[in-house]
Amino acid sequence: MIRSEDQAAAYVTPVRSPWDGDLVQQFRTWGYREIENHRSELCDFGPDQHNLKRAFTELGIETASSVDGGPNHCYYVEHKYGPTVQRPPNGQWPDPNQQYYMVSNKRYRETQAYSTIGINPDAGTVYFLNRLSPAKAALENWGNPEVRKEWLPALASSSDHAWGFWNRVNAGNLGGIKKIFSCMITNEITLALINEALRTYPLSPGEERPNGVQKWPGTTFPMRYDAAQALFGSPNGLGVGYFLAQHKHRLGNKSVEKITVFRPDKGMMPYLLFWIEDAPLAT
Repeated sequence: MIRSEDQAAAYVTPVRSPWDGDLVQQFRTWGYREIENHRSELCDFGPDQHNLKRAFTELGIETASSVDGGPNHCYYVEHKYGPTVQRPPNGQWPDPNQQYYMVSNKRYRETQAYSTIGINPDAGTVYFLNRLSPAKAALENWGNPEVRKEWLPALASSSDHAWGFWNRVNAGNLGGIKKIFSCMITNEITLALINEALRTYPLSPGEERPNGVQKWPGTTFPMRYDAAQALFGSPNGLGVGYFLAQHKHRLGNKSVEKITVFRPDKGMMPYLLFWIEDAPLAT
């Protein structure tokens, strides 16, 4: 994230994402179906859904979904029932496990992947809400012991999905990203890393070690801590890094300043908040 594109190419391939703009046509090409306002309740961060009122009040973020007049827009795509799926002469939909589409004379199979991503342009915020990657979805649904990358849609990464949605409501201020949330975390690897981070990070004089994930304001790890770097490399953190690194030619040079882990006012599923800052190029 903090290197020039030439230097960053040693760490990320490709260093510049091939996907840009609102991705409306690209989603269609690669077999996705978009459903407007589907799961819009996931962009309600108040007491009816996420219970993040206290955190959002302190952060200066409104909690309401766009369907209720708020600034939090929900976008949903699924990799099945896409507009380019091949159907028999009777027009009936094949079973999702038997849905295929064509791209450049090559036949691809629907994976049943999905992404639900929220965007708040007023607060410069992206929310990763609900994701299942094409690779994992194909392993779950195809019955194959292996899944090869060339069998999957080229537009596969949730970080690229988020970039398309960010463009839809914030095209005039692409560099205005300030915060990225990973919400309602259930990934076992990430949960284990959160527990280890809380168990091992260095304490300040007089600071008591928290007993598990705490309600907001939770626990904040500056990026100099190994704990923060481990969380950034977790399955729930990687998409944040790719979002910033692979779109730096449009975002400007950004990095993660610190990571906060917390749980909502009610409920136990943890959240990760990645604080984004402008970053000078590393020398």
